Amino acid sequence: MVIEKSGKERLVLLYDELDAYADPPVFGRRLFDSLEDIRKRSGGRLAIFAAGGPRLIAIDSIYGSSLFTRATPHILEPFTYEQLVELAAPFAERDTPLPEEVMQTLLLSSGGHVALATFGLQTLWTVVDPSPLVVVSIFQTFVDDHLTMIEKILEPTRDGPAGRVLRALRDGDGSLEVQALRDLEKPRGEEGRVRTGRIFQTMRASGMIRADKATHRQNPIQVEFIPSILTLDLGDAEIKDSLREQLLADLSDALAQIHRMSMSYFQGKKSARTLLPEAVFAASIVIALHSRGWRAEAESVSAAGRTDIKATLQRFGDRDVVIEVKLWGRNDYKEIQAQVERYWSHSVEVLATVMIADHKGAPKIANWPQDYAKACLVDHKIPYEDPTPPSPVLAAYFVADTMSDLPVAHVDHLLLSLAHR
Repeated sequence: MVIEKSGKERLVLLYDELDAYADPPVFGRRLFDSLEDIRKRSGGRLAIFAAGGPRLIAIDSIYGSSLFTRATPHILEPFTYEQLVELAAPFAERDTPLPEEVMQTLLLSSGGHVALATFGLQTLWTVVDPSPLVVVSIFQTFVDDHLTMIEKILEPTRDGPAGRVLRALRDGDGSLEVQALRDLEKPRGEEGRVRTGRIFQTMRASGMIRADKATHRQNPIQVEFIPSILTLDLGDAEIKDSLREQLLADLSDALAQIHRMSMSYFQGKKSARTLLPEAVFAASIVIALHSRGWRAEAESVSAAGRTDIKATLQRFGDRDVVIEVKLWGRNDYKEIQAQVERYWSHSVEVLATVMIADHKGAPKIANWPQDYAKACLVDHKIPYEDPTPPSPVLAAYFVADTMSDLPVAHVDHLLLSLAHR
């Protein structure tokens, strides 16, 4: 592209996906150094604009080219819910507005990531009856069909200093002391020196965290993890002997991810903030289970109507698990076990429930398991025991006897308490 300013022509080179030119390394280094040499010799008559993924920000630490050290990065921040609603205005203009649950599920699935969110809206345009189930299905298919793209987005945050810092932030629920950061960013082995600012730019560009530009200068460092198909990946599973044990392990890990990203599961402002709809939590669990190989559906149809989640794992054949998800204080929450039992069918081998509560103070959190046991089990004369929770983030874990004449003997009750800060 040629532009003219003040009577002087200027050549502007536009590169899309410039990070793709980084491989093989020798070619990439020569290309970047040559571009910088040409830019210098042009005397200001040449400008270079480049677009790419997070690898584009990470390249300067790999190649050390002055082309990148002189570059001014611009990060496309994740869409907020309000921005996503604005983008979806054409749906309302044609009298087919997207329901709030669909929009919230779209935000959760994409994390507001610019490319993923626009892909989701584009795909929904031709859907006759959009629902959270449809949104989850869209992104499950995307994950299966575009693994290479997802790997490229995540690659710069998996290894080296950025990977170490990201893992430490996860372990600290988004918090990290500056001294710990200094230790983690030191080069190891053949690694080159990476500036702290670049590490956080890379994580922000990947759509994994939401943070201020000067976050790395604060002490302690605080970031907010963004739930999406990029971050709800549970990684490698611990192999269990039975379908029930495997579900408990994977479901507990999924709830731990939600707990880590709890800030993103609230809507409203300040003291008026409330939890998102149940369907959004069910969608989040489905996305997480899908990353461990489960074929999971949200709002799936069973013999007794719509269950929140029905899932199977190929290793255990065609046996199903059914999970009922509820929010404390909403929608017949006291009937949670009766509801999950109604969804039993001949293919169902495991029944489980997830109750999520919004608790702001420690005293309420401490009393909640007892309140739950009384309201949802004791008052319904349901025998139960309370073994050690399978995850330390759970507020409680109960194993209750089924009350109907079912081959399934027990219902696993998992309690998760989220507190907005």
